[in-house]
Amino acid sequence: MMKNKKFLLMASLFALALLLAACGGGGGEDSSGGSDSGGGSETAESGDPSNGKTVFENNCLSCHGEQGQGASGPNLQESEVAQDQGKVEDKVRNGGNGMPSFEGDLSDSEIADVAAYITEEVAQ
Repeated sequence: MMKNKKFLLMASLFALALLLAACGGGGGEDSSGGSDSGGGSETAESGDPSNGKTVFENNCLSCHGEQGQGASGPNLQESEVAQDQGKVEDKVRNGGNGMPSFEGDLSDSEIADVAAYITEEVAQ
């Protein structure tokens, strides 16, 4: 009986670890799929939504859904935070409330790009 409880506890912890890892960052790889020296006219401050879509697909989709509709993470289409690029950048950079921090995993340009994509394309 004790072995069964121990096994169930370990299996539950393993499943939880897998779920949390699925919502994690890109692990230091260039998650945008491109380079920061592209021909776009956007600066790191304003961000480039087209590059941000790639960053979103590589880092955010597993928790927020393919179109930001929410999954294990909140619905970004209806989020007040998602309507403000500065707030989105802060959330991506620092995490909180179950969301991991992506500072160190994403460059400043990638953070600005994904924030621009979320505020301009996802949030309604």
